[in-house]
Formats: sequence, structure tokens, C-alpha cells
Amino acid sequence: MADSDAPDRWEQLKRCPDCGSDMQRDLAVGERLGLFYICPEHGRFRFSWDANRLERDGEVPKPGK
Repeated sequence: MADSDAPDRWEQLKRCPDCGSDMQRDLAVGERLGLFYICPEHGRFRFSWDANRLERDGEVPKPGK
């Protein structure tokens, strides 16, 4: 990845891959290391360094919660 592509790539991490909504960064706690993001509608995602993309991590929240 070229340095000129980096800002766009990191901006993608703030968007839910399912719906495109803004996600909030979830701070790493305890033994969890990495970049975690939360979409209120689709749950938590983790950036996979191996796959170079966001992957679902955890349960999808139930509607209304």
C-alpha cells in the first residue's frame, strides 16, 4: 500500500462493512490487542492484520438494545 492510499484506507475502518454507518472505536481491554470498532446495528468488528480487512468479532446486537 502506498503512503498516498493510507488516509483513505484508515477512513474505511470507521465505516461498517455491512451498512456504511460510522462506527466507534472500541478500546482494547485486557488481553485483547488490535483495532476494534463497534456498529450499533451490526456489532463489533476487528481489523485483521493477516487478511487486511475488518472481520466480525462477537455477537450482533438485538434490535432495540
